[in-house]
Amino acid sequence: MHKSIRFEMIKQFSSKKFYVIALIIAAITLLMAFAIKTMNGMDDLSFKILINGQSYPFLFLEQLIDLIPILLIILLGGLISDEYRDGTLKLVLIRPINRGEVLISKFVVMVTSVLVYMMIALVSSYIFGTLIFGWGENFFIYQTEAYYHTIQGIYKTLVAYGMTVLPIVAFMSIILFLSILLSNSGMVLGVGIGLYFLFQILLGVLGQYRILLINTHFVIGRLYILAPLEINLLKSLSVISLYIGIMGLMCFMVFQKKDIVC
Repeated sequence: MHKSIRFEMIKQFSSKKFYVIALIIAAITLLMAFAIKTMNGMDDLSFKILINGQSYPFLFLEQLIDLIPILLIILLGGLISDEYRDGTLKLVLIRPINRGEVLISKFVVMVTSVLVYMMIALVSSYIFGTLIFGWGENFFIYQTEAYYHTIQGIYKTLVAYGMTVLPIVAFMSIILFLSILLSNSGMVLGVGIGLYFLFQILLGVLGQYRILLINTHFVIGRLYILAPLEINLLKSLSVISLYIGIMGLMCFMVFQKKDIVC
């Protein structure tokens, strides 16, 4: 099992696409910080975004949850479909390795990719936020009266980013299923992004049933820190676990029956 995971990790982390997307995330953290700095310097602006380096990562998280699912679809859409199209998946399965091991290794790569990109966003937002705004004396949350000591602020930011990983992984398990189901990454990309925007539209339509949508829970990290009384953590974690469990089972069932090795 560990050899299969190691093999998939090497493939993923040697991919140019992986590093291009990492640079895009880092660049967006820089551009957003620079844009805020520029707007704050305008004399005719009616409001200013008060921010410092230790508070910027928490502010950036709100933008990240809208951005990172699309970037991950671009990266992971071909995780299985492209290998199936190119015939390399067949070569993998010729070796003494079962389909379950291959699927688990793909899932591990997916989770690792989410974690790495979230870490890149966190670290780059701390770096660029501090360079542009200065570190500041305390951590504070924009548009609230919440102020915390630096250690508390770092802890809250880490919790927010860590909790956000869970619903992103759940959403990407849907994309993994699409990658098994469809024959090429272009189709996965189109359907995946279309599905993402459909979820976003349904978010404003379903009312009390929006809790059933996985994108409702993308804000779980920020909301848990900002307004813990407004979030039922157990319900959110149950929905997230349900998505991962159901999609994982569907992935396994479809992948076991997929005609790969002739």
